[in-house]
Amino acid sequence: MRDPDARLIGFEIGDTTEPLPDIIAPIMANYARSLSTAEGSRGYGAEKGNKVLRKAITETFYRDVQENGSIIISYSACAVHISDDSPRSIIAFTCFNGASNISQAGGLVCLSPEGFASVHSITKCYKENAKILLDNFSSLGLKVYGDENVPYLWVHFPCSKSGDIFTEILEKTRIITVPGSKFGQ
Repeated sequence: MRDPDARLIGFEIGDTTEPLPDIIAPIMANYARSLSTAEGSRGYGAEKGNKVLRKAITETFYRDVQENGSIIISYSACAVHISDDSPRSIIAFTCFNGASNISQAGGLVCLSPEGFASVHSITKCYKENAKILLDNFSSLGLKVYGDENVPYLWVHFPCSKSGDIFTEILEKTRIITVPGSKFGQ
């Protein structure tokens, strides 16, 4: 990058462009502050997660479990983006040691009506941005993989190396992408 003061937009894996909603951040901050007191200090949370959070998850997402008779447990970080009847995740994972207590405090407020609405507002923003990118890349005649159910895209640039495309997009648009080579062949 030739301009060290340039404002960059990061689309890297795990990065976000939107802040935590006002309803969620203070709850997490208050929980973190409570860890500095003798009464609030704790190590790991319950192995299976906070019971109140588990109950809220069940009531929010699994009310119809009797109807279809199964529960799929998955990573589901991107499940909120799916807007049709597709399975919520096909991602396999090998292990999970549990979410931090601070994250679980944030998760609990996310499941309140106001928290849920704020999460969906952010999700809508990400999906709108993905649609803008999809439309722009498609208008250039490029093959774009992704749809309305995901906040990310894969774009095929024929006869180009992904690292070269990464550099070109960064230098011309100030957008940090993830080279396709990071996902394998």
